[in-house]
Amino acid sequence: STASGIELPEEADAWQDAYDEFAPRLAALNAEQGRALLVHADAKATQLENEVIWLIVGNGAAVIAVAAVIVLTTRSVLRRLRGLHERTVAIAEDTLPDVVARLQRGQPVDEDALPAVSGDRDEVGRISDAFARVVSVSVDGHARLAAERQGFGMFAAGIASRTGNLVSRQLALTDELQDAFGHNEELLARLMRSDQLTVGMRRQIENLLILAGGEIPDPHTEPMRVADLLREAAAEVEDFRRIERQALDEISVAPRVISEISHLLAELLDNATRFSPPQSKVVIRAELVTDGLLVDIEDRGPRVTAATYEEMNGRLHSAPPYAVLAENAHRLGLFVVGHIAEQLGATVTLRRSVYGGTSAVVILPEELLVPTEPVRAGKEAPRAAMPAPAPGPFDERKPELVLHAKTRSAARRTPERLPERPVESKPSVPSPTRNGDAKPALPERIPQAHIAEQLRAPHAPETGVHQDAATPEEVADAWADYEHGTQTVEEELRQDQP
Repeated sequence: STASGIELPEEADAWQDAYDEFAPRLAALNAEQGRALLVHADAKATQLENEVIWLIVGNGAAVIAVAAVIVLTTRSVLRRLRGLHERTVAIAEDTLPDVVARLQRGQPVDEDALPAVSGDRDEVGRISDAFARVVSVSVDGHARLAAERQGFGMFAAGIASRTGNLVSRQLALTDELQDAFGHNEELLARLMRSDQLTVGMRRQIENLLILAGGEIPDPHTEPMRVADLLREAAAEVEDFRRIERQALDEISVAPRVISEISHLLAELLDNATRFSPPQSKVVIRAELVTDGLLVDIEDRGPRVTAATYEEMNGRLHSAPPYAVLAENAHRLGLFVVGHIAEQLGATVTLRRSVYGGTSAVVILPEELLVPTEPVRAGKEAPRAAMPAPAPGPFDERKPELVLHAKTRSAARRTPERLPERPVESKPSVPSPTRNGDAKPALPERIPQAHIAEQLRAPHAPETGVHQDAATPEEVADAWADYEHGTQTVEEELRQDQP
């Protein structure tokens, strides 16, 4: 029986024995099954772990591969974009401006320096090809503009050349009139004024010829002294009386550049006389320096700011397009000076003078200079062609002053000579002799007995007016030599003074 009072059958007593018999076996079975389950679980876990590891490794490799592809692709794209950027900047800042400048100067263009269409299908290639097409269109447009400018320049140069020929003929006619009517001093003064204005007109026509791309005709075949060159440049200026010339060294200029240098100096002198007070002097001096020949033109004009000097020097050192020329038509002289200086290899710099005005410093390279040949005795120095009479003191109120006497052989009136008194023949006086004396008589002086035979003949009175055989250029050169000698003596006297 049990504690609850329930009676169990007798077979129940055998349960304990059976349990005692089967319990160890069940425990062993359970333990065996547990161990098998643990082994299987370990194997499964190992398998899963390996699968996870391989999955992680595979995914990591894939990520690395993708990252590598992304990095390589990005670097390739960035490298191509960087190259495209560098090429674009180089073309925009260096190549294209140089091409445009060469086209404006009428020079050939290197097409290999321009970008070409590559035909790549990717985005970078398409951008590169688009930029190459833009550059090609831009260059073609500038080439057409340059061709039109060159055509217009040739047209303007042709007109300027024809007009210059007419002006040269006008100057020749003026010279003929001056020679023909030199006895009329009032008319001669007006002809001289007309000659000076015509010379200024010719210089303006030469400015147009230079800006149009032409060249100034140069008739010189022999070197010219610097003193004569300064005189020739001053003669081109309307207000030449105010110009004081100083040639401190004896040197000459090569014939091929005489006209260009004279025109350059004339433009600077014209600016100096225009922008300085009418009563002031403009000094031009030339002397040898290390780099060549220095020509300094100094005026007494108004004060100019440093920014204005920088702007004007910039215009001297660069050839502007027609648009800039049109906006600054009142400063065409600076553009002409800069153009001529570029052709000569010279430098022109504007700066403030110590006297408050403006000083234009021109340095001509020594390649343009030649030694001055000494003038031999009995041989006339070479005469330079003069476009206008030499400047000298002139007063429009009195046309008979020095300019005509120095540069033109004006008719000289010979004053009528008084009639010569007849020479009365004196009776011969016999020599007194004393008786018994054989002394000779005293010598008697006979007028004009010892004069040369050519001077003994009476000089016929001059009643007409004769033209001087000397040409205006010869008279002008003689006057320039006289002035140069006078200045040299004055300089030596100043140096000798304590």
